[in-house]
Amino acid sequence: MERRWSIWKTLLIFAVGIALVLLIADAIIMGSAHRGIEAELARIRARGEPVSCAELGGPPIPDEWNAALLYEKAFQMIKTPPMSNQVKFLDDLYSSVFCSTCRTSKQTVDKDKIEKTRSALKQLEGLFAVVEEASRKPACRFRIDWKSGPGALFPHYTNIREISRLAALGAISSAESNDPNSATRFIRLAVVLEESIKDEPVLIGYLVRRAVLSITLSALRQVLETCDLTENQAKQLFDVLGQIDMWHAYKNAIIGERAFGLWCFDAARSNPGGIGSLFGSSGGTNNPLSVATNTVYRLFAGSRDELSYLSFMRRQIELADLSYREIKRKRIRMPDENDVPRYAFLTRMVAPIFGTRMMLFRDLSIAEIAVARAALAMEAYKARFGSYPNSIIELKKGLGLKLPLDPFSGSDLKLRLQKSGYVLYSIGPDLKDNNGTPFSRPGDYTSPGDIVWSKAR
Repeated sequence: MERRWSIWKTLLIFAVGIALVLLIADAIIMGSAHRGIEAELARIRARGEPVSCAELGGPPIPDEWNAALLYEKAFQMIKTPPMSNQVKFLDDLYSSVFCSTCRTSKQTVDKDKIEKTRSALKQLEGLFAVVEEASRKPACRFRIDWKSGPGALFPHYTNIREISRLAALGAISSAESNDPNSATRFIRLAVVLEESIKDEPVLIGYLVRRAVLSITLSALRQVLETCDLTENQAKQLFDVLGQIDMWHAYKNAIIGERAFGLWCFDAARSNPGGIGSLFGSSGGTNNPLSVATNTVYRLFAGSRDELSYLSFMRRQIELADLSYREIKRKRIRMPDENDVPRYAFLTRMVAPIFGTRMMLFRDLSIAEIAVARAALAMEAYKARFGSYPNSIIELKKGLGLKLPLDPFSGSDLKLRLQKSGYVLYSIGPDLKDNNGTPFSRPGDYTSPGDIVWSKAR
C-alpha cells in the first residue's frame, strides 16, 4: 500500500513539475508575444497610422467646412415627398431604359421618355444644387460611430449611390437631348459624390466608391457616344476624373481594417465571454463554459493570436504598395489562411483574406479611369483639330496633356483608329494585348480580354 502511494506521489510530483515547466514556458512565450505586440503597435504609431477605431474618424472639423452636413440634407430630400416620388420614378427609368446593360450604343431612347426624364430631373434641381454647394466645401466628414468598431454603420453609402444614379441619368438624358453642358455638369456631380467618402478608411467604403465610379463611367461612355463635347468640356471632365485616387485609398482601407481587428482583440480581453461574446454565442457573456474557454485562450493563445494578426496585416499593408502587374509577374505569394497558426482563432475570424482580388479591383478601377480620361482627351483633340489623332503620342503632343499609363502594362494605353471611330484600351489583368477584344463576359476577368473604350462614330 505504501509502495503504491509512493508511486502515485512520484507521478503527482512529476505531473506538477511538468505543469510548472509548461506554465513557465508559456509565460515566456506569451511575454515575448506581448513585447512583440507592443513593439509593432509602437511602429504603427510612429508611422502616424491608427491603432484604435476611435482614431479612424480623424480630428474634428468645423461645421462650416463640412460638406457632409449638406449631403445629409440632400439625403433627407430624396426620402421626403414629393421628391421621393420623382426619385422612385427616375430610378425605375434608369434600371429599365437608360443603364448600359439595357441598351447597346446604337439604340436610341424614345423621345417621350427623354422629355419625361428631363422634366422629372428639373424637379430635383434643388437636390443637385445642394450637392454642388457641398462640393465647394474643403472637407467631408460623415457622422460615424467609429468607436463601435465592426458595429459601425454607414447609412450614407446607400444614399450616395442613389443620388449618383440620378446624376448619371441626368448626364445620359442631357446627352440624348444634345445638351453637352448639362451632361458635363451631371458627370462632375457623380464624381463629387464618389469623392465624398474617399477619406473613410474602410473596405466597404472603397467598394462603394468603385460601384459609384462604375455607374459614372458607364454614363460618360453613353454621353460620348451620343453627343459631342467642346474642348473645354472634355478637358474639364479629364481633370475631374484625374482627381480620383484609388491607389492610396486602398492602402488606407487596409490600415483601417487593421484597427477594426484590434478592436476585436480589445473586446475579447475586456469581456468575460471573450471571443464568443463577439460573435453572439449562446449562454450569455457570463456562461461558465465561455468564461473558462476564454480564460484558457487568454493564458495560452491570446497574445500570440494578436501578434499573428498584426504580422498578417503588416504583410497585407506592405503588399498594397505593389501593383497587380508586379504581384503576378514576380509571382509574389499573397498571405492566406495557411499563414495563420491554428491557435490564432480570432485572426482567422477577423483578418481579411482575399488574395489578389482587391488589388485586381483597385487596378481595374485605375485602368477604367485611365481609359475614360484618354477618351476625353480624344474628344478634346477632335474638337480642336477636327479629327482624331493617329497615336497616343500624337494625342499627347497635340494637347500638351500628361495621359495616365496603363496599370496592367506600365506603359501607354493602346489606340487603334477605325473608319468611323477608334478603339482605346488597357491590356487588362491577363497582362496580354488581346488587340482590343473585350472580355467575353462582363465582369469575368479570368478570361482573356482587354478593358476597351470604343467609339463607332
